[in-house]
Amino acid sequence: MGNYYDILGVGKDASEADLKKAYRNMVRELHPDVNKSADAESRFKTVGTAWEVLKDKEKRKLYDRFGEKWEEAVAAHKQGVSYDDFERYSQGGRGRTSYTRGPGSTYTHGGQEVDPEDLNDILRGLFGQQGGGGGQEKNYGSYGSFSGGRRQQAETEPQVHDLPVTLRELQEGGERQISVQSYEQSGNTMRPVTKQLKVQIPLGMTNGSVIRLGGKGALQDELRIRLVVSPDPTFSVQGHDLKTTVPISFTEAALGAKVPVQMLSGSVQLTIPPGSQNGRVLRLRGKGLKKRRSGAGDLLVRLEIAVPESLSTREKELLEELQQISTFNPREKTFQRAGVTV
Repeated sequence: MGNYYDILGVGKDASEADLKKAYRNMVRELHPDVNKSADAESRFKTVGTAWEVLKDKEKRKLYDRFGEKWEEAVAAHKQGVSYDDFERYSQGGRGRTSYTRGPGSTYTHGGQEVDPEDLNDILRGLFGQQGGGGGQEKNYGSYGSFSGGRRQQAETEPQVHDLPVTLRELQEGGERQISVQSYEQSGNTMRPVTKQLKVQIPLGMTNGSVIRLGGKGALQDELRIRLVVSPDPTFSVQGHDLKTTVPISFTEAALGAKVPVQMLSGSVQLTIPPGSQNGRVLRLRGKGLKKRRSGAGDLLVRLEIAVPESLSTREKELLEELQQISTFNPREKTFQRAGVTV
């Protein structure tokens, strides 16, 4: 995918404000509704993925430390491996730890034979827990346990992988190819692996929905794909409802009007009732995200009254005339109140 900082066009020392500015510029440039080039949508998704990582302080710290292996480090950490041990274990020359059952058992780590008495210390360092003494069952975190060379199943937390998706992917469904950092057992060796998986995104999903894939997680456990909606310049999402803000003129607010409102697919004419106030929310039923069984959420449209920064001579004359004859006083019922947030 490439370096996330390069994708956003910023340096590694970029501030949060610089990251946000760069991301917004890229979104405006690459949004599929604006940019019709063949690779615009894939680049748009890539920018969203980079932003989701770098905007989060903890994820950014891990990315700065582990680079493209940051998700692999998180997956290992959830399985009981400390970040320091993962860093040591994943660097070149560290090798794998192997175990041979029976008399004369041998143990190798980093390509070198080690004393059997030291095995427990190595595995404790790799997997974050202490094993038992000679002949006893040795517990190695949530990977399970070894007794006489045989692994026994232990309770594990399902592996979770966050998948950035666009609103249009949620609306239309489809298939995604993803890379998941995980761990697997090969004989008696635990090793990090990268799995290439195809994920079907069914209709009816929304932000935070989970897709469960049996046997695809660490040690053949369940893998949970959590859908995370990438920021969209037009809509925000709450459940299956979509939210958007539409600017209208003060005359449209006062007199009423019909204005076009963009949907995920196409547009619709929204009726503005006369006397609409700034911030009023109008609901378009069934114009949100599709639901799993039937129907769809709503599209909530917030009205934002825009005032012209300059007026023609004639417009100014008409407004001055209206000011003279109008009896409307906005401060008659509510003069002034606290609560302004800047």
